[in-house]
Amino acid sequence: NNIFCSEGTCRSQNMLRSLYFTSLLFILQFTSPLLLSNLPTPISAFAASKKPSSKPKSNPKSRASTTKGFGAPPPTLDDLLSSFPNRLPPQHDLDIISCPCRSGLTYKECCRPLHSLERECTSKLDVLRSRYSAFSYRLIEYVMRSTHPTCRDYREDKVAWAKDLNKGGMFDSFEFVDLTIIDDDDENNEGGEDEDG
Repeated sequence: NNIFCSEGTCRSQNMLRSLYFTSLLFILQFTSPLLLSNLPTPISAFAASKKPSSKPKSNPKSRASTTKGFGAPPPTLDDLLSSFPNRLPPQHDLDIISCPCRSGLTYKECCRPLHSLERECTSKLDVLRSRYSAFSYRLIEYVMRSTHPTCRDYREDKVAWAKDLNKGGMFDSFEFVDLTIIDDDDENNEGGEDEDG
């Protein structure tokens, strides 16, 4: 490309002037330091042509003191859990609606006290029913709380675990229809094995 072409003449001439000016300053730096002190430097000459910013200047004192480095601090587990959607029925129905675990009791009488940590599970059946209801209503915090540390789903990093459950672990594409509990207590097998084996 010819730098003196008609289309880019102005830009090319400015580039040549800048190059000439920078070369002249370089030469003068080694020949006459007194002359150099009276000339504008290329940086100050370019800085003078900078457009003023339309953004208001931020007050450094108003920035959060808890941030270290760039951006906002990472969200806490409580922040995440409160931002996740759930499938709870409307508040006025919570006291009268049947529990999703099909116990025959209302949600208020059955699994809600477990989900709200008003009482603890006292049997395996409580755990089973309350976890089914928690998945049905998308209660991620309770699913995490009721997962035993020896379970393969348990994770130490609660924030990452909650994000993963919210993303794909709450069976959002499924409809919770029924919970059928098969009685397999040892009491039923006290008489030994049945005829089939």
